[in-house]
Amino acid sequence: MKYSVEEVEYYVREALGYNFLQGLFMSEDAIFDDTDPDERKILTSVEPEVNYIDYLGCHFDFNIRMGMTKLVIIPSKRNYVIKIPFTGFYSSEFDEDGYESNYQLRGTAKYDVCADENHFYEQASEELQQVLTPNIFVTNIDGISIYVQEKYSTTFGEYKYSCDTKYEKTISPAKNKIIDYISYWKDNLGNIGKSFIGALIDTFGISKAARVVFEISSIDDLHWGNYGFAKDGRCMIFDYAGYDENLYEYFD
Repeated sequence: MKYSVEEVEYYVREALGYNFLQGLFMSEDAIFDDTDPDERKILTSVEPEVNYIDYLGCHFDFNIRMGMTKLVIIPSKRNYVIKIPFTGFYSSEFDEDGYESNYQLRGTAKYDVCADENHFYEQASEELQQVLTPNIFVTNIDGISIYVQEKYSTTFGEYKYSCDTKYEKTISPAKNKIIDYISYWKDNLGNIGKSFIGALIDTFGISKAARVVFEISSIDDLHWGNYGFAKDGRCMIFDYAGYDENLYEYFD
């Protein structure tokens, strides 16, 4: 994975803007009231003026995605992604015409989720470390930590089921039963495809693969968008922070 600090800073500034970054703030409604995060702005400052990012817009050489804990910039022609943890949240008001105003910072994120992922990585077994993708700290821009991570191909929705249906036809009935057994005794693996578990077995053997699956099951909120495959067929998990309901707290 090749990157430079200057190049990463360019993508971050193009995505977040060139004004002073007070932080990276989600809407209070998205965190506590189950509002779709895509329906609310992501702010980079509230004072002295409100600035927000156009994360759903079209960008020439990168895309922007986000979850509940971090924002991800995906350069189109690079083999890495840029991960930026949210630093807090804001509140706002809507008038009868739907115009949003009166933005106020209301709380903070208690810890850096990317650093927390790295701590999980360091505590993992040697086998699981081969599956997890670590975050590499690059720089700090206006107090915001910036990380990069190797880019992998993701598996989503119908593609996952289509892939599993095709995958089942390529393996023996015995291996299919082993995969079913390994995934059955851990409910948290409901969104992990058979092809992924099969790749674990191919890499580690049945016994070690089962132990890796046991470790993976401790990852909360594991779904299609959090794992994928490298070009050489290795199965990788690149978002393993999960979602801690206690991550965000109100100011005193």
